[in-house]
Amino acid sequence: MKKTILRSVLTILSVILLTQTTSAVSVGVSPHSLQFDLKDGVLQKNITVINNGNDLSSYMVYTDSEYSSQIIISSSRFDLSPGMTKEVTVSCIPSDSASGNISLKINVAASSDGTDLGIGAGIRIPVTIVTGNSADQPGIHVYTSFSQHMMNYF
Repeated sequence: MKKTILRSVLTILSVILLTQTTSAVSVGVSPHSLQFDLKDGVLQKNITVINNGNDLSSYMVYTDSEYSSQIIISSSRFDLSPGMTKEVTVSCIPSDSASGNISLKINVAASSDGTDLGIGAGIRIPVTIVTGNSADQPGIHVYTSFSQHMMNYF
């Protein structure tokens, strides 16, 4: 009987302590998708990351390693207080062999500094890279190539 009462008391205390130490982590982004149109020379876009939570949170913005040489993200790690925003620049550096449309995701992950539980939130932003280079439209390759060379001057 004493063991049952003790377990009940410990369970109640654990629930109370856990609910008091958890923090709300939330993330928002704008825009919700990106498109790089390389034939028009569009090589850079901005996304805004928003802390919609109640606590200071750490953020990480990244893409899959497969695309890390084509997508460069400025300010990929930062902290935001509740209600604050951070503008992050996403640059596209297409490979010479890029053709057709390329689809990938940019991940925005948030975690609370106050927890060791690894609890967080995240959003995946769909990205489309329109290279303008395909077998059906051989003349468009000139624009893609031109865009790549123009980027070297900036």
